[in-house]
Amino acid sequence: MRSEYRRQDFSALERGKFYPASKTTRAASDAGSNQNLKAVEVNVKTLIALALQLEPHERADLAAVLQASLPPPDPEIERLWQEEAIRRLDAHRRGESVGIPAGEVFGKGKATNQ
Repeated sequence: MRSEYRRQDFSALERGKFYPASKTTRAASDAGSNQNLKAVEVNVKTLIALALQLEPHERADLAAVLQASLPPPDPEIERLWQEEAIRRLDAHRRGESVGIPAGEVFGKGKATNQ
C-alpha cells in the first residue's frame, strides 16, 4: 500500500465536505440516532481503508463498479462545463491566459509569487 494512501485523512469526507450525505446517513440523522450515524461513518472509513489495501487492478475494478452505480450527470451542468472548457481553451490560444507549470501546480516546483 502506498504511503500517501495510508496517511489519507477522511475527516472531510465524513463531514460531507466532498459528497452529500447518503440516504443511509440522512436516515440515521433524521431519526436522531447518533449511534447509527457513527456506525455508518465507521463503516465508510473501514470500507475505504480496506479498499486502499487492494491491488491497483482491484481498486480500478472497484472504482469502475462504484462509478457505474452513480446517477448520470446533469446534462445542463455537463453542457455548462463543456462551454467553460472551450472558453478557457480559446482564451489560452488567443494568449489571454497564462499557463502554470505542472510542477508548480502540484507543489513540486518553486512558487514564483511568495
